[in-house]
Amino acid sequence: MYVCLCVGATSQTICDAVARGACTSKQIAAECGAGADCGRCRRTLRAIIAAESKTAPNCLDSDCVSVDDERSVAQFSYLGR
Repeated sequence: MYVCLCVGATSQTICDAVARGACTSKQIAAECGAGADCGRCRRTLRAIIAAESKTAPNCLDSDCVSVDDERSVAQFSYLGR
């Protein structure tokens, strides 16, 4: 699934960035460009970070983003990730 149309980043691209240690939308933008242009995908980026952080405990420090929007996390999880 495409997450960021501006740079053509897919959910797999974002998950890979999180697996490599990115745990904020700014870190993801720096790594692959997603979220750096128009910003419409940032909510989805944060949902992916939250969903992936549950399986990647190295991304649970104070610098990581906390997501209040549980619907976005549930929606991302529902989409097959």
